[in-house]
Amino acid sequence: MKPTWQTDGETWFLLPPQPRAVIHFLGGAFVGSAPQFFYSRLLEELARMGMAVVATAYATDLDHAQIAFKAARSLHRSLQSKGLMDLPLFGLGHSLGGKLQILSCLALPSLGSQRRGNIFFGLQQCRVGAGAAAVAGVGASVASTATQRSVADVDGILVTAGKPVVGV
Repeated sequence: MKPTWQTDGETWFLLPPQPRAVIHFLGGAFVGSAPQFFYSRLLEELARMGMAVVATAYATDLDHAQIAFKAARSLHRSLQSKGLMDLPLFGLGHSLGGKLQILSCLALPSLGSQRRGNIFFGLQQCRVGAGAAAVAGVGASVASTATQRSVADVDGILVTAGKPVVGV
């Protein structure tokens, strides 16, 4: 069954019936403005795997700290309004979205410290379909990291679990 996108006007959600974890997603520059469109295949696959997806849309700007702060506030409101505060939380960022994930952990440290890990990926010199297909490994890694820490390089996708990474 294909997950159904929901929005509150600023954030996009994919909510499986019984989510096992929350993935907060921030996309790359420019395409991060419409994650439900540009990253649908990736995010819908994670939702099918039982992950609640909270995708924060943003307009690209040079003030990355401000974008990250707004994304962190939006995530906090979303977790509260959707009743997801008690689930394991992971950040997932593509390109600029990875940097914004790190900055959002610093912008709201209380929320950043709740994360079980951050996942950063960049698709370089590969077909988008190939990169999206590698995400199945990411979802499996996220599902298994609730009690473990791991680092793996999956087809150009760096997966990290544990505490948020600062100073990349």
